[in-house]
Amino acid sequence: MKNWRYWLMVFIAVVSLLNLVAVPQPSSSNYWLLAVYSKFTAVVLAYFDMRLFAWFAKHRKIDELLEYINEDK
Repeated sequence: MKNWRYWLMVFIAVVSLLNLVAVPQPSSSNYWLLAVYSKFTAVVLAYFDMRLFAWFAKHRKIDELLEYINEDK
């Protein structure tokens, strides 16, 4: 993957996934706050990643990826 935009989208997706599966320590005094915050952050990052993908596709910045996705159709 030569395009830096791919790596940016992959990085955001990985951080989002890690936030989604992350669980704070049960002994933490604000366990529920940390749990809700990590899940909220995961959703916001996933939404941002999808919007970033749509923007890159609209402005033809990731044509190689789109061609690869559409090959199987």
